[in-house]
Amino acid sequence: MLRATLWGIRVSNIISVAQTEGGSAKTTTVLSLAGHWVIAGRKVAVVDAGGPQHHAAYWLRDLPEESPLSRITITTLQEVGSNANNL
Repeated sequence: MLRATLWGIRVSNIISVAQTEGGSAKTTTVLSLAGHWVIAGRKVAVVDAGGPQHHAAYWLRDLPEESPLSRITITTLQEVGSNANNL
């Protein structure tokens, strides 16, 4: 099993969804998986590496606090900065 740290927190699983083609449902896939895991009680962090659009962050920004999806931690690859070496 992969052991890594992200923002100083040990994480047990890192999953990447990648495709060079636009419009291939990457953001939809990531947020659907993250939503299922958060509802199941897992702690979930999403790193949006999608360039200047940051669609994942855009989708989650206006959720009501009572929504289970509001418990998803989201950041961009630029915000992760030097911690990206720990992935």
